[in-house]
Formats: sequence, structure tokens, C-alpha cells
Amino acid sequence: MNNNLMKNVKYNYEFVRKYSYTFLQNINNESFGDIKSYSEIPGPKPIPILGNTWRFIPYIGDFKIQEIDKVSTRLYNMYGDIVKVGGLLGRPDMIFLYDANEIQKIFRTEEAMPHRPSMPSLDYYKHTLRKEFFKDNNAGVIAVHGESWSEFRSKVQQVMLQPRIASMYVSAIEESSLSFIKRSLNYFVFSFTRNTIFFYLFSKLLDN
Repeated sequence: MNNNLMKNVKYNYEFVRKYSYTFLQNINNESFGDIKSYSEIPGPKPIPILGNTWRFIPYIGDFKIQEIDKVSTRLYNMYGDIVKVGGLLGRPDMIFLYDANEIQKIFRTEEAMPHRPSMPSLDYYKHTLRKEFFKDNNAGVIAVHGESWSEFRSKVQQVMLQPRIASMYVSAIEESSLSFIKRSLNYFVFSFTRNTIFFYLFSKLLDN
């Protein structure tokens, strides 16, 4: 019996070793065959001392932090699916990823407890100003990372991933979305009408 057991263990080990190697080879050939170094990621070039921080300085830089959506669109148009904004004083590099398939790979291969630091203002509010209210690991998945994030998420996802529970919020989200679209359309019509009249009277468009 022991001999048969040892044969089965040896066979299973060889099977796993063989096909694990084949699987990893396929990953290397298909996904990482043309992998490049971190330093090769395209992006705006930093200047000495100020790096890329100057780009976000009002009246000097060409990036407006309050219009990060436009900044993101511009970076995508200039550099492609992956962009690095490095050389930020006192801050880590920012990586912008626009390829949905690559984003999926990152989420599927990350560790169980990823490091996702929240915004400093939100972190200060929840852990300093309102720490009595948000105590006992109650800061939510946005304001924590690591073990606290993993523990909180494991409790929440058991409930929130159930279709029956998720369907309870569909009508409220739909109503909010329709309200947002309506307000956006009203603003667009107003802005278009105002610009048309101004252009008709003064032969130029208003600065929005």
C-alpha cells in the first residue's frame, strides 16, 4: 500500500512539475516575451531639481490638477496605453494605464493584500479627525490597505457580490445616473445656446 501511495505521489509530482513548467513557458512566451524595463515607460521628461512637479504649478505648468481628466486624456494621446509621470517631489511616480486587458492582468496577479494608499486628506480625516467614529477597522476599503483592507473586503464581498443584494441598488443607481445625464444635457444645451448667441453678436466664442 505504501509503495502504491509513493508511486501516486511521485506521478502527481511529475505531472504538476511538467505542466506547471509548460504553463509558465506559455505565459513567458505569450505575455512577457517583449517585456521592457520600468525606465522605458514613456511619459513627460522631468527637469533637474523640479522633476515633473512644475507641470502642476498654477500659471507655470501645463497640467491643471483640478482637470485631471483632461490631463489623463492628453497623456494618452501623447504617449499611448501606458504612461509614467515621474520626478514628483515627495511623491512616488504616477503610472497611467489605459489598456483594459493589461489592467485586468494587474488585478488578477496582485497579492492578496495590495498596497493602495488612500489620499492623504481622506486618510487624515478617517484616522485622525474622526478616528473615534472609524475605529475597529471601519474606515472602508478606500482609506485602508494591506491586512485591514483584506479583512474588511472579505467581510463585505460575501454580501455585496450576491446578485439579490446588488439588485437592491439598481433602481437608485439608475435614478441617479439619469439625473446626472439630464443635468449634463441641460448644461450642454445652455452652454451651446450661450456660445452661439455670443458668437453671432461678437464673432468669437466664450471661454468656458
